[in-house]
Amino acid sequence: MKKILLLVFALLLLSSCGNKKNAIPEGYAEYSFGELRFVLPKDTYNKVEMENFDYCLAAEDTMITASSFTKEEVKAAGLTGVELAELVFQGHETETLNGHRYFSYTAGDETAQFYQIYTLVESSAHYYDVLLICDDAKRAELEPVLLSILESVRAD
Repeated sequence: MKKILLLVFALLLLSSCGNKKNAIPEGYAEYSFGELRFVLPKDTYNKVEMENFDYCLAAEDTMITASSFTKEEVKAAGLTGVELAELVFQGHETETLNGHRYFSYTAGDETAQFYQIYTLVESSAHYYDVLLICDDAKRAELEPVLLSILESVRAD
């Protein structure tokens, strides 16, 4: 529990340093997928392959997944960025944290339930679907960690 609280505190400090947003604190590393950036505790997350996702980082109790599509692909589908956002957030009660609009939900089957936070991140050339995931049984303990990760998400 102390380790998780320290992680949350460190990520909150990181996100509050507006004029140093590109600085990576000691003990942290930048993880990237295209233009998408996460600053996370060093040696905690490992890149793993996972079906249906372009990018996946896994730690002991949390997982981060991302998929991307270009703005050209969105335009070819007849959508603007605003329309895409309306489509993916439609029907969900959303909140905003550090400029990220998101919603949370629980999904799974009879063997496991997972708490998930979803956001759509826009970069100069792409849109990224980002999911932050933990076991629903550990939701109370890990939701602050997931929200801290959400705060740290950046796109170039």
